Amino acid sequence: MRNLSDLHPYQHRALEHLARNPMSMLWLDMGLGKTAITLSHIAEQLDRANVYGALVVAPLRVVHSVWQQEAHKWEHLKHLRFSIIIGTSDKRTRAAMVPADVYLINYENLRWLADLWTHHYLTKGRYLPVNMAVFDEVTKLKNPGSVRHEAVRRLLPFLPYRVGLTGTPASNGYQDLFGQYLAVDSGARLGQTQTEFKKRFFQPENPMSPFAKQVLRPGSAEVIEQLVGDITVQM
Repeated sequence: MRNLSDLHPYQHRALEHLARNPMSMLWLDMGLGKTAITLSHIAEQLDRANVYGALVVAPLRVVHSVWQQEAHKWEHLKHLRFSIIIGTSDKRTRAAMVPADVYLINYENLRWLADLWTHHYLTKGRYLPVNMAVFDEVTKLKNPGSVRHEAVRRLLPFLPYRVGLTGTPASNGYQDLFGQYLAVDSGARLGQTQTEFKKRFFQPENPMSPFAKQVLRPGSAEVIEQLVGDITVQM
């Protein structure tokens, strides 16, 4: 079984970055160990009593077969208690309410979870069972107008620790970044609304056409990268 010292130097650098930045983004290619890094960070923050529970949102396949399985490979992670919020509504409810260190749920059930936790905790003046969120494949939140994004934003005020994970942050262009960073830093770097973001950084490819494709203004890519650079690690 591997232990913390078996992490690669670049993984330790990523861990240090997460420790310095409560709201962080990791752009790491597949195979570079995003899950092991993030679980190590969760374990460290639990140990320091900064975090008392983490919600990991991921694609369903990843919820099923990645996070808990990865923890079992590491000596310093094997003690983590997982609750996997999948299945029927009754099964999900039980899983969402039991004590755990890490709660796992897929993006499609985010609205359901936000409704449940709002009813059982927030409306009664109680703390959520987590104060950290991890968005695995955070590109799933690129659309700030989606139902899942609305659900996330209801919980964000109660989640001061946040991590976004992806290997392809802007596969369809820089417009994809707004929704992802909105979920991670609540708009501190790229603005509060997508309209403001597009107005600042984009222009029509053909100014004479109201339906023209939007393209980056000259120099905007560099400005965007500078704005998000303090909380972003790219490898």
